[in-house]
Amino acid sequence: MRNQEKIFVIGHKNPDTDSICSAIAYADIKNRTSQKVKYIPKRAGQINEETEYVLNRFGMQPPGYLSNIGTQIKDMDIRMSPEADKSMSLKNAWDLMMEKSIVSLPIRDREGQLEGLITIGDIAKTYMDTTDSYLLSRAKTQYRRIAETIAGTVVEGNEHGYFTKGKEIDPEFRIWLIEECLSGRMRGREAARRAGISSSAMRKWISLYKMDGPAAFASSNAKRTYSEEIKKKVVKDYLNGRGSFQTLCEKYHLRSPELVNRWVKSYNGHKDSKKNAGGFFMTKRKSTIDERLAAVKEYTEAGKPYEQIARERGFSYRQVYEWVRKYRKFGIAGLEDRRGERKISQTPRSKEEELEKRIAELEHENHLLKLECELRKKVEELERGNR
Repeated sequence: MRNQEKIFVIGHKNPDTDSICSAIAYADIKNRTSQKVKYIPKRAGQINEETEYVLNRFGMQPPGYLSNIGTQIKDMDIRMSPEADKSMSLKNAWDLMMEKSIVSLPIRDREGQLEGLITIGDIAKTYMDTTDSYLLSRAKTQYRRIAETIAGTVVEGNEHGYFTKGKEIDPEFRIWLIEECLSGRMRGREAARRAGISSSAMRKWISLYKMDGPAAFASSNAKRTYSEEIKKKVVKDYLNGRGSFQTLCEKYHLRSPELVNRWVKSYNGHKDSKKNAGGFFMTKRKSTIDERLAAVKEYTEAGKPYEQIARERGFSYRQVYEWVRKYRKFGIAGLEDRRGERKISQTPRSKEEELEKRIAELEHENHLLKLECELRKKVEELERGNR
């Protein structure tokens, strides 16, 4: 009987005579009809004088006082729950909870210490509310866990490795967002928010889709390379004013306007391209006005192309192109070095510059006249002093 279960029989708080006597009587009845459980009368408050008199009259001891009747952990039906490590995929965690008919799963570390608790609600919220495209890399997800989630198999590489850099966006989801924008059912800003990208990146996606359709987002297309011939054509078109970064991107079916920007910067910076070091980009050097004029005449009079002039004279394509353009607009004055403050001796290239030059000349003449007047006054003063 040492392990006999105990059950307290108790009335209401601040008990009266009925509450105390009912607890005593009911506990006695239950003890007479059951041998497995021990029923004990208790009270939840102090007894009054009337109840004390009744108990003394019939020789009964007052029930023991119970200060706390809240449910304790030991009073609950505790079930042993399976546990998981933090590398388990959400899909496997969900399957385990469904199999065991549980709504939560404890997560332990390698030493067996409790790290946290995941619930069915947590998993549902993750699937319904997550817009972070970098979630897999932030969580350092194992490749085998990704494969398990999509019921796939890792056929190449280390399946126990971790995905730690970059982001993944489902191509079908990306295409759906773009088509929603093009149909007018969704705004670009909302699509960008759902994809976890900027609005400008969303516009680039739409531009790519317009050029190549869904094939623009195939993995093979993402690694597309471009020949030196294409690069030269794009750069020349831009330098000759035949289009902006965006229009040239669409014209030559490039993946991004940023490519055009990068090629032009590389060209203007006179860097050799990765696949061709044959002089397409030349080393920049200082030049005199005579050298500039000679280069311009080779183009305008001899008809040589920019590339040939740049290669033979050691200048860049951009330099020769700019000299010819400025010469046609301003004449010889366009070839002068105009960096820094403009010199009075430089030839004016417009009516405004001509006026500025004339004003500067007059100011200079006025300054000389003032000096001359001051000098004459001093000479006259000296002559008067010597008399």
